[in-house]
Amino acid sequence: MAPPTKTTELRLASADGPVNRKVLDTPVRDASPSEIPIIDVSAIFSESLDERRAVAQQVRAAATNTGFFYIRNHGVPEPIQEDCHAAGLDFFRQDMETKMRADWSKSAVLDTCVADGTAEKKYPEIRCGDWFQKRLNDMLNLDEAEGF
Repeated sequence: MAPPTKTTELRLASADGPVNRKVLDTPVRDASPSEIPIIDVSAIFSESLDERRAVAQQVRAAATNTGFFYIRNHGVPEPIQEDCHAAGLDFFRQDMETKMRADWSKSAVLDTCVADGTAEKKYPEIRCGDWFQKRLNDMLNLDEAEGF
């Protein structure tokens, strides 16, 4: 019988608050393409609530278990995708000093643990840089928008 695989328990920030996860004590490796979920999101445009919920469940499962995923049939035109990719390359190919002018911790629309230390005090084992939250209401003024 093979000896049991050793694991380490990590405490991570999640959309549901801090969670504990056991991870294998094995060397880091690249994920194979078959391990990255590809989610067909075309059903988010469906009139069927069950179909939309099914997509949401797939996204949640991928985000919770794998941490990332690809989507297809999202309806974003190819030229816009190409422009976004090019903009990302333009940004990340800049020198570090220029990129740091976009430092999220200096943003007026991000609620971070840097601002008041609340998250660090409550969960000291979670590094501040690993936990931030966009404040949608501040970004979009939803209190003043029609229909909200």
